[in-house]
Amino acid sequence: QLIMLICRIVVIMSLVFAFAKPYLPSANIIKQLSNNVVCIYIDNSFSMNAEGEEGKAIESAKQKAFAIVDASPADAKYALLTNDLSEKHFRFYTRQEIKNLIGEVEEGKKAVMLTTILSRFENLTGNLLNDSDNKIFVISDFQKHTTDVNNLKADTLSVYNFVKVPVNTIPNLYVDTCWFETPAHHLDQVEVLNVKIVNSSEEAYHQVSVNFFLNDSLKSLTTVDLSAREEKTVTLQYTNLTTGIQNGRIEISDYPILYDNTIYFAYNVNDTQKALLIKPGSVTRNTGRFEAAFINDPYVKLDIVNDNHLQISRLNEYSSIILYELMNFSTGLSVELKKYVENGGTLVIIPSIPGNIENYNSFLGDLRLPVITNFDSISIPIGEVDYSHPIYSGVFKPEGEKVSLPEIKGRYKFSDFQKPDTSLVDQEAIIRFMDKDNALNSYVSGLGRVYIFAFQLSGERNPFSNHILFFPTIYNMVLYSSSHQQLYSVLGKDRFFTVKNPFDKLLQNPIIREVASGNDIIPEVIQQEGNVLRLNIDDNLGAGFYKIYLEEEIIGGVALNYDLKESDLSYYTTDELKTLASQAGIKRFNVVDETASGFNIAITELDQGKQLWKIFIFLALFSIVIEFLVIKFWDSFFNRKKEKKLI
Repeated sequence: QLIMLICRIVVIMSLVFAFAKPYLPSANIIKQLSNNVVCIYIDNSFSMNAEGEEGKAIESAKQKAFAIVDASPADAKYALLTNDLSEKHFRFYTRQEIKNLIGEVEEGKKAVMLTTILSRFENLTGNLLNDSDNKIFVISDFQKHTTDVNNLKADTLSVYNFVKVPVNTIPNLYVDTCWFETPAHHLDQVEVLNVKIVNSSEEAYHQVSVNFFLNDSLKSLTTVDLSAREEKTVTLQYTNLTTGIQNGRIEISDYPILYDNTIYFAYNVNDTQKALLIKPGSVTRNTGRFEAAFINDPYVKLDIVNDNHLQISRLNEYSSIILYELMNFSTGLSVELKKYVENGGTLVIIPSIPGNIENYNSFLGDLRLPVITNFDSISIPIGEVDYSHPIYSGVFKPEGEKVSLPEIKGRYKFSDFQKPDTSLVDQEAIIRFMDKDNALNSYVSGLGRVYIFAFQLSGERNPFSNHILFFPTIYNMVLYSSSHQQLYSVLGKDRFFTVKNPFDKLLQNPIIREVASGNDIIPEVIQQEGNVLRLNIDDNLGAGFYKIYLEEEIIGGVALNYDLKESDLSYYTTDELKTLASQAGIKRFNVVDETASGFNIAITELDQGKQLWKIFIFLALFSIVIEFLVIKFWDSFFNRKKEKKLI
């Protein structure tokens, strides 16, 4: 009877507790206020096409997003972001509207850093009142290359919920990049193309085919072996047989990740190249050595003009301009030369000694180049030549006899190149004096390049123009002036295609036409600086070849490739995510790593805490069972014992 009484008391107490709906609050639960905000990010990058234990990762992510919406308060405000970063997503939606948007999410083409996504959410929720609850759900496979949680500056008003989507670990091989040995391209030139192949997996690959196509014609076929986590550079050779736009692609065969098996590139082969030498009209300068360097050259045409007869409007016709010991730079010439360099031209400056240093420095300052500090009349020999520089490529044998270098009588000294605010991206010392000062330096300015000599070439005092270095130095500066061609652009990284406009004015919008499909796109953003057009790369474009049309004429060809951030298929584990979030100083976060069967419960517990009413219901049922067993078997059990004692 006492046991039955205890069981009945436990039943009653358990039912009372069960109907009271007790729960253990989550450590990161936030109070329920009037403005619940639920921000959901669905990773729709290439890696989410992988298969997992719940099927395709992108579909699993969408189902988890639906479950999050169903578990959230009915009056919540919802926001959705994907890697597309679409402007239509940058606002709040109702429950039904957000479900419709989630259903429309498809595979994207861009890999976006996680901090970029979370910054968008913070900007969106920053316009709300401070009494809003911000719950951010990040649904992703959490690839290491894009999950930069350690760089996150956490919003103290938000709880971050990292929802892992299970994916199967698979090996992957991809074409990383390609480049040419020589930057210039002309007819009948033997090209040396380097291709880097990367194995991002722990498995070895053998006899992987590498196919090279040029203008849809198979030019080369080779194979490569790669060990685990190894990368190799494959070298291919071929000859330019035609002029104009050349479309090349390198392909490998690797399954199931396909988007990174091909890399596209495009470049232009000119039949001729025009160079301009500007000399002073006020004094006599012997240009015979320059004329001899280009005489009867079928590829380079050199025009020579005095600065007082120069047509400034025609500077953009030339791929390279040589300023040959000018005494002064007019204001108009300085302005046009600055535009010329910024738009991709190559400028060679050979100073005049003596010259107007103040005028030179004003021009150099406009280009943000080092300025002349003083003139040194002491003779000094050239001490060092960088024979590995592209302008000397293939000119001198690597292990040949040392070249006797000339002695220079009179030179300019330049200021140190230390300007952090400058637009220059690099500098290269090609020739140095014995005291390590620069004799010939190269700088990148804007889209162009500037070469600066520290001494003049004319006159008997400086024998450089009669030296063996003169011809390859001057000729290759001109020859490589077309070397700033960009082989390809990358979706998500590059914002513009850059092409030259052969017309004086932009009378109509350019058209970007996909070579494979023939589809036309009119760029949304167009910038024109001089004769250079920058055309916006539309997010809807895919990898492949494109031609640029202006007034029904082809003005350029470009190639576009996908971003390869996600080709390295390595992911953060649950414990690693927790560690990264803690190290980033995120106070309130959860990592949800549940399969579909337990996901709904896990999400509910994040919002409402761990519900205990089921435990009390179970306890009540258990007490009823105990009471039933006591009533049913107590008497017979003890009566049997008494009978045994009597016997």
